[in-house]
Amino acid sequence: MDNYFKDIFGKTNEIIASDIKVRGNQLKFNALTMQISNIAVLEASEGKFPLTLVQILILFAAIGLFYAGSFFSFLGFVILAVLAITFYFSYMDYKRNRYILRFHMNSSSNYYIGFKTIEAIQRIREELEMAINGKRDDQTIHIENQTVVHGNNHVVHNGNQEVDYGSQNKTSNHTNSVNTINWGAVEASLSPLLTDDRFSDFEKSVIGELHVAVKDHNEVEVRSIFSKFKTFFKSDVFKGVVSGVLTEFITFYMK
Repeated sequence: MDNYFKDIFGKTNEIIASDIKVRGNQLKFNALTMQISNIAVLEASEGKFPLTLVQILILFAAIGLFYAGSFFSFLGFVILAVLAITFYFSYMDYKRNRYILRFHMNSSSNYYIGFKTIEAIQRIREELEMAINGKRDDQTIHIENQTVVHGNNHVVHNGNQEVDYGSQNKTSNHTNSVNTINWGAVEASLSPLLTDDRFSDFEKSVIGELHVAVKDHNEVEVRSIFSKFKTFFKSDVFKGVVSGVLTEFITFYMK
């Protein structure tokens, strides 16, 4: 891993972390803490496979030795075998860290963390941008499964965050029904959330999907969306924004 980042960026400041904790003005990783106010630029990019000119020259030299005959053929074979093993492990490392999130600090230091998929880096980058802009001050981002837990009022089970919406809303679970849902009121309650800056672009897109399903009175799609994005709809950030008919609607479909 160190060689991979060094080949791409010239020096190694790799961040090894299973999660990222946002605590006020601090970003806390496993063995590193940085000040959010000291981050100058947050940049996401796709890394290139770390194949150097020296490695290419050695490869051609080994091929030449392999076809030279006699002892040189054996020497060329050994070198090719070593190169093949080296390339294999480099490629596997590249696949695990193909997408790079770079922290450019005001102090001129740079730090890097690798991600396997573009979806992972986009999701986590959005959350970090919200923190940098002062819209997140207490959350934990789990890198492996891209789960975001807001605040301390939560219990995590296999990546799903369980948050209690309150006993009053629980009672409505047993008395509410699809026939009594005011779809128009729910749609009206969702509309302002589509442009609410307290949510990331990803979260707004999820709210947008729910808004369309509610507008169409599509109960099957509503249940599917709540099931798929349970962690978000039960997060402290979302819970702290919704109220009234929207809270009852969410509680009913997530019971």
